[in-house]
Amino acid sequence: MYRPDDGFRWEGARVPYRIAQGCPARVEIDAAIRHWNTRTRLRLVAHGDEPDYVEFRAAAFCASHVGKTGGVQPIFVAPRCSAGNMIHEIGHAIGLWHEQSRFDRDQHVEIRWDNVDPIHRHNFDQPRRHDGADHSTYDYDSIMHYPSWAFALDRTQPTIVPRKAGVEIGQRNGLSTGDMAAVHAMYGLT
Repeated sequence: MYRPDDGFRWEGARVPYRIAQGCPARVEIDAAIRHWNTRTRLRLVAHGDEPDYVEFRAAAFCASHVGKTGGVQPIFVAPRCSAGNMIHEIGHAIGLWHEQSRFDRDQHVEIRWDNVDPIHRHNFDQPRRHDGADHSTYDYDSIMHYPSWAFALDRTQPTIVPRKAGVEIGQRNGLSTGDMAAVHAMYGLT
């Protein structure tokens, strides 16, 4: 699922970035940038004098806004953020929503709301229709998909249950084929 409004896209599929002083997980950030640059036609490039760019910043959590916001756009980095987490957060910055936020999600997964920590319920919200567009078929393998225990009150019980038997969700190894196809469709890259 991605943000359909062109106003949230990075011009020329080029995302300038800088890493703030004191930002943790630099090796992981570098690995994530290499991953995006080698697996997609989108390009993350060192920030020059562009007014719009992402800045990796130290934080207590891993997070990013969805799509280009304009000006200096933070990607928040905690010391525990893996390269996979950084690939995921860069996905948000370029315009990807969580896979389990798709409009057709209830056909593919069940959200167990009673086990979702109330302060994190917003992480399971679906965007308004004009803010999101599903791409292709549901992608259980998407790096943008949460794992089954995400934000669980009881971590021995799932918050997300796939309706398809035998699939794993929440991998943080790299972009799926579906992730790459969505990015290329969103940015008109062939």
